[in-house]
Amino acid sequence: MTSKSQSQYRCPVCMCPRFVAVKPYASTTLRSSGASLHKCASCGCWSLWPHLDMEETQKFYETSPWSESLVKKENESHFVLQSQARCRFIAPFVSEAVNVVNVLDFGSGAGAMGDIVPSAVRKTVVYDVVEINPEAVKLLKGRSSVASVFQTIDAVSGRYDLAIASHVLEHMFEPEILLRSLRDRLSPGGILFVEVPNEDWRFKTTNEPHVVFFSQPMLVHLLNRAGFTVLRAATCGRRVLDLIMARRISLNGRIARSVCLVYFALQKLMRIYEEDEGYARYGGDRRWIRVVCRRTD
Repeated sequence: MTSKSQSQYRCPVCMCPRFVAVKPYASTTLRSSGASLHKCASCGCWSLWPHLDMEETQKFYETSPWSESLVKKENESHFVLQSQARCRFIAPFVSEAVNVVNVLDFGSGAGAMGDIVPSAVRKTVVYDVVEINPEAVKLLKGRSSVASVFQTIDAVSGRYDLAIASHVLEHMFEPEILLRSLRDRLSPGGILFVEVPNEDWRFKTTNEPHVVFFSQPMLVHLLNRAGFTVLRAATCGRRVLDLIMARRISLNGRIARSVCLVYFALQKLMRIYEEDEGYARYGGDRRWIRVVCRRTD
């Protein structure tokens, strides 16, 4: 664990130097590390503190199953459905004046968005990605929809009409730094799409691999700080209340977990939720936060 003292704490959303509560970070990977969640005294954001150093961070992700899930063939249809919903959210904000849309997808995974964006915006698309997962990079280099693959944001020198950071910011100890880097690579009037979990510490049994836990107002505040004007913000997916109930049930033993699985299976059968788990279902307090914002010039 890095040697930063508690007095050096800064909230990753609002940079407030004070916290009002501390609780354990629920993790199997960092069980003996001393990592804990701190709640900001100003905006209420929970985040991991002290930060991990580079070696610890690399080990954290190398030993987690989430990195492998990005490239598993059986997950491909799941990522396509998500990408279609995200593109429908983005499309109305792409400039009509642009004939060729230059896209930069930071943390692209296997690059499902590259296949969906052109039909969603009905324009020619040049799709560049930034990705560090070695297995994902191999897949990306074999995809005809991918123009360029970068492994760091610093290697990107072009200007883009659309930047994407989907399920990235919750992994960043200092997300504002990345947001400003993306802003610098947007053309005047360029837009950014962001998606993050909606304070998923409330309904997950483990916190990893996330280190910052956003609410919608927190994310909007961070984007404003980083030089963006929010055009649309919404929560989507399953209702958080249902997920919290499912978590409580699942903690009560094997029979209760079975009941929980039957409950969600019946919901799907009865079409209470869409087959894609509500990726395009908005309103109220739901599982993910989606935002489209424009670079403020």
